[in-house]
Amino acid sequence: VQLDKLLKLLPRKIGLKSKASARARGKLAANPSGEANTAILNKEQVMAQEQQAMQQEMQSGAAQARPKPVEEVAPATMPNGTEVNYDNALVAFTRIMWTNQAMPALQGLMTDNDVVAMMDQFVSTCSPLVQCHYQFVKEAMMIKNAGGNMAQVMRQLHKRMDKNPLFYCTNNEIVIGQLDRTDWNSLLPGIDKGLQQSLYMLSTDMFPRFLNSAWAKPAIMKVAGKEASGQQGAVGTAARGCQKQSPSYWMDMFKNMSETVSVGMVISDMTVPGIPLAHVNEGFQAVTGYSKQDAIGKNCSFLQGQGTEMYLIEEIMEALRHADPLCIKLTNYKKGGQLFQCLFALHPILGHDGEYKFQVGIQVEMCESPQITAQLVEFERVLRMLPSTTNGMDPEEIGRLVPVSISGDAMVDPRVETVKSVTHAVPEGTAMQENVQMSAQQAKQQSETTVTTAKGKGRTQYGKKFGKKHRNAMMQFTKTLWMQDAESSLRKLLENQVAQQAMMQFLKTEYGEAQLEFYLAADAAIKSNNAQQAMQVYNQFLSLGGQGIGQQERTGQTQQVWDYVNNAGNSEGVDQGTVMQKIKEEADSIIKMLAFDAFPRFLRSRYCGAVMQQLRTNGGAGAGEIEAALNQSGAKMPQDADDWLNMFVSSAESFPACIVISDMTIPGAPMVYVNGEFSRTTGYTKEESVGRNCRFLQGPDTEPESIQVIRNTLSKGQDCHVLLTNYRKNGEKFRNLLSMRPVFDADNIYRYVIGVQFEVVQDKNLKKRLVQLDKLLKLLPRKIGLKSKASARARGKLAAKTTGEANQAVGQGDAVLKQGEQEEMREGGGSRPREKIQKQVVDQTSFDYSKAIYAFTKIMWLQDPITALRGILGTPDSASIFLQFAEKSSILAKFHVTFYMEMEQIKGAPQSEQMRMAFELHRRMGYNALFYCTTNEIVVGQIRQADWNTILQNALKWQQQTLFMLASDLFPRFMESEMSKQAFDKIRQMEIGGQNGMARTAACGLNPRQDGFYLEMFKAMSETLNVAAVITDMQIPGLPLQYVNEGFMACTGYSKADAMGRNCKFLQGEKTQNYLIDEIVEALRQSEPLVTSLYNYKKNGQMFQCTLALQPIWTEDLEYKYQVGMQVDVDPSNQNQMRLLMEMERAMRILPLTTTGKAPPEMEERKVQLGQVLQQMGGGTGLMGGMGGGMGGGMGMGGGMGMGGGMGMGGGMG
Repeated sequence: VQLDKLLKLLPRKIGLKSKASARARGKLAANPSGEANTAILNKEQVMAQEQQAMQQEMQSGAAQARPKPVEEVAPATMPNGTEVNYDNALVAFTRIMWTNQAMPALQGLMTDNDVVAMMDQFVSTCSPLVQCHYQFVKEAMMIKNAGGNMAQVMRQLHKRMDKNPLFYCTNNEIVIGQLDRTDWNSLLPGIDKGLQQSLYMLSTDMFPRFLNSAWAKPAIMKVAGKEASGQQGAVGTAARGCQKQSPSYWMDMFKNMSETVSVGMVISDMTVPGIPLAHVNEGFQAVTGYSKQDAIGKNCSFLQGQGTEMYLIEEIMEALRHADPLCIKLTNYKKGGQLFQCLFALHPILGHDGEYKFQVGIQVEMCESPQITAQLVEFERVLRMLPSTTNGMDPEEIGRLVPVSISGDAMVDPRVETVKSVTHAVPEGTAMQENVQMSAQQAKQQSETTVTTAKGKGRTQYGKKFGKKHRNAMMQFTKTLWMQDAESSLRKLLENQVAQQAMMQFLKTEYGEAQLEFYLAADAAIKSNNAQQAMQVYNQFLSLGGQGIGQQERTGQTQQVWDYVNNAGNSEGVDQGTVMQKIKEEADSIIKMLAFDAFPRFLRSRYCGAVMQQLRTNGGAGAGEIEAALNQSGAKMPQDADDWLNMFVSSAESFPACIVISDMTIPGAPMVYVNGEFSRTTGYTKEESVGRNCRFLQGPDTEPESIQVIRNTLSKGQDCHVLLTNYRKNGEKFRNLLSMRPVFDADNIYRYVIGVQFEVVQDKNLKKRLVQLDKLLKLLPRKIGLKSKASARARGKLAAKTTGEANQAVGQGDAVLKQGEQEEMREGGGSRPREKIQKQVVDQTSFDYSKAIYAFTKIMWLQDPITALRGILGTPDSASIFLQFAEKSSILAKFHVTFYMEMEQIKGAPQSEQMRMAFELHRRMGYNALFYCTTNEIVVGQIRQADWNTILQNALKWQQQTLFMLASDLFPRFMESEMSKQAFDKIRQMEIGGQNGMARTAACGLNPRQDGFYLEMFKAMSETLNVAAVITDMQIPGLPLQYVNEGFMACTGYSKADAMGRNCKFLQGEKTQNYLIDEIVEALRQSEPLVTSLYNYKKNGQMFQCTLALQPIWTEDLEYKYQVGMQVDVDPSNQNQMRLLMEMERAMRILPLTTTGKAPPEMEERKVQLGQVLQQMGGGTGLMGGMGGGMGGGMGMGGGMGMGGGMGMGGGMG
């Protein structure tokens, strides 16, 4: 009764006003009627008016008798953008916006020159494939914006013969020689289609990494600065249309950002009683049916209904009171009264001064729909990227909001444009050094000789960079007395009639008897000094015409030269006074050639044995002297093909023609020798020439058909005889009649090519010079009866076969090469030439391959993220690391990982225990991942009566959905963080210990101490790819394919058996562009990455456009070891084309540059240079601290979770 009387005394209304600050809060508070309070939309205006009223009250003294709070607090207003630095919040909001609208954002940003300059730098850290498509987008947009000059711009851009993305990124067919007749309008549809495809690829792959890199903030701030000055670009930041001086500046940026989010997003002002919604986005209406007018100004309790779980409402209220993040699932109601399961997350935001300012809510309807995975991924991404303070300056979250990785991937270094191979000098004090007549420094300088031509320093006549010298071709030829001994012995031998006949019989077996016939006739004329006899010898042997070598395939111009000479007759006549001198010179030349070529083989033949036996039996004048000479020559003659080379060089130096020798067992066929006449004719010194392929003599006017003849004949091991235009060092052109003779050793290994170059000058002496040339060519051997040294034999065994057949030995490449090196160390040196730059024998098995293993594993895991993630979560040590990553990412990620792991526990239990485990785990009233991550409906009071079989089946279905969601977004970001290396290390240690888990590395089952370890890892990785992947050992002549994956067969139709051991030119055909082949050859020679697109042919003869990417790989000691190639059939009808291109890009980007994964020395310089450029562009300082950060730093969501430190403020608010 007393209570009732007391209640009746309490007033319902008092006729007095509240003070101004209370009036302001009351005007903004949620209405008790449940109606929307629209005043919340003008909060800052309401607060400003009441603040002014409060000042008037204080001046009038009306408030003197009022009770005073312990601390007088002015009405809560947000400081504007001039009072507090909101740049980090601006960056965070804009990153969300641009990520959500990646393709239009990227296209718009590429119209801003300042942003493009930053993006150029970022793209330089990416793979060549991204660089190609990025350049194409720039050029395609340039064409679209050219207006009336479009045709002129298109023609100019299409004139490039190589590195032309307008050709590589479209299916347009362009004939370079017909540009003036090209209908440029007909190419526009192809360019437009290619533009959309490239934009899609870049916005899906490159652009998100750009926004996750240190380049994002300066780019965003540059655009925002222009907006502030009134320049509105094609794409805006979160600050567009916002007034920095306004107290609503932060809230206006939030609103702009939220409208790019497709899931439901709301924000409540925690300084206003009743916590009314200050803003809801369009996604909120899509989820709930309530419009902005319906919702803004209301407390969100209007979503609740009879079926809403009260214990979950209490959980929400607790989180709101304590400024805690929260993720739950509860039953809500749509505007039409329809009940739905709402997955809901709260994200508290504190002011710059620590005051509890806002709660951001994100929600999605949990239902089985095709969009649910994309919605959950976006949900998690927004939560992860939201700031936890209004200014984004919390030290724990700066790394998350403002990434510091230069490449956008903490575990991938930026690309290095050029890697310089290390030159290994001869170790001091070794026997080898005593034979090398130069210092290590001199050898290094010679290997790095820079050539200056008419086109500039280090540039060929095409204006391209000179090819790098091959160190194995840098030879020091030793002087030998054997040639002198052999020549005198042969002369002595041929004085004997028996020996003459034996030598003639031997030469007839090689079809070389004409050489001896001439010598004997000339020798008789010279000794008798008979001028008439000398003239007969000259007319019989020296005035004959010829056709030159290599008649199998030659150009028309080459044939015309010989036809001209042979049809001209011998009209110039011969001076009888000089005939004797001419035949003497020719005889001396013949005897020298026979001495170094045929004579050694004769000494080993049965014919020599027969001569020795006959001399011993019959005796005669000089028999003993001849036998002694033969024995002496036989003891000193060349022991192998390299000795033979050393001997040939001794003679070639005096030849009147340009002589070059290339070693075909060295990849790229570099010249190991040029004579003095070559240097005099071309202007290039020996130091500038040796070690390079002779292609540097070519230039713009060099005939393509002549180059093709050279390629075709030499690749088949056939003679080559071709007339072509070459260039001297000073840029002067000359006509060069080039003859090349392949030379095989005793094992039929394609060992050398001897080239004889002859400058064609149309004068009366042309025939005479050509006749001399023809005689010289006939003296060149096709085969030498000597074996090569062990290392050359090894390379020859592995080389691509001249027949075009597959070389099966290439599968054991590393083992064969290593065995060859070991055998050579045991062999004697003889008089063979020495390498000026000695390759150090390095035990590749002693290296640390962990970085390479990780890189290959990363490619494999990202190729099949579902299997990889299932394996990681199935291994306790790696699972705990992944859970830590999820906790630092967002509360939603944490719950989904927890849900998956708990379901795995249930599945792993005996079937009889599964129901009990599920029951126990569902008894939790709060933070129950098993409930939040499924559509199961469980009434807590009726949990014992639940149908647990149905619940488990539904949970299993949602477990797969969770796995798919995590594999789609969280796992790729995990692989970009340093924590992925920790998980990898755990799994790798298990493998080393003999335990193979569900997740496997690229090295699983392999021994790092065995030869070919890198190649075996490549094989394992490549078989996970859908794109065609091949690898070639650059130390094997002919560059046969060492391995091709199954994707290669899918792309080309050629199986492993068809392709491995062959040079990849079998893919070429009639319409394959030769200028693009030149581009590929140049990249291989320069050890440079390349992206190109050319016509190739499948096994069934079908032509296809092939996008090809090449990536050179070095050993840890920086020896050019491999070329990795990947290719895609550019088929417009293939819906998977862009997916394949992105797969290729990812693999090429992650692929390590060295066989051990160790960064080349140029990497540090590259990082410093990028850091300096970034700082100049406004990226700030301290960005080079380990290239990490990125998503690793982005795990700082713990900063948001740590706002529990602000619980005291929650209590204060209470």
